[in-house]
Amino acid sequence: MPEVALDDDLIEGLKGAKKSPRNFALIAKGVNPVKLLVQKKKFRDGELAKAKAEAKGTEVITGVLVASGSDFAFQILGEEPAVKPTKLKELIVEQTEITAKPRWEVVTALTEVSEEESEQGEQESQGKPTGQAQTAPVNGQAALSAWKAAREEAIAKLKEVGKEIAIANHPDSAPALIELKAVIANLTAEPSTAQQIAEVERYLDDDVVLDVCEFAHDIRTPLLEALLQLKQATVS
Repeated sequence: MPEVALDDDLIEGLKGAKKSPRNFALIAKGVNPVKLLVQKKKFRDGELAKAKAEAKGTEVITGVLVASGSDFAFQILGEEPAVKPTKLKELIVEQTEITAKPRWEVVTALTEVSEEESEQGEQESQGKPTGQAQTAPVNGQAALSAWKAAREEAIAKLKEVGKEIAIANHPDSAPALIELKAVIANLTAEPSTAQQIAEVERYLDDDVVLDVCEFAHDIRTPLLEALLQLKQATVS
């Protein structure tokens, strides 16, 4: 079965939502979500009509996405949609490999979405230099090396678990493998800012990570220890 191509725009939008609220538009076909759009700019009617037609959807649900860690609150006005959060989670994992816990949040007023961000904020969110070292803070190379080593070991163990799951060929094997790939994707290779370190730290409390630690290998403890070194290096 061919792998589904990842949606780079959606990946960028979801990661951006962890920094500040984003507008979202969910294209659904009955109770099934078929396309998710997330961006800072307001959606134009023509843009939504085109996306709906391309995805062969029957409904467009719009609102504001507010995210923190793996918690994704999809704010909407009116009544809660028929699309179940579990279906939305499957769509997100399939198209981005990002582990998320989406939920509907019916509000009387949507959170305001600012279309402007400072140049410095954009640089930090993308890991670009702002006058400091490009990939690590001052005196942080040793800490970064320790993180890379812990990350590589964790990924190797996750791949071992993945092989065992694939061999078992259980009905739940496919979604389990998708979640393992999502864990690997969320282990940032070079977290170089305090914000990136905090995001990885929050992610290590995700249910999928905790399940892997309980039933297979404890990847969380060495990763948290390496993150602590990075955190100390950023404030030194």
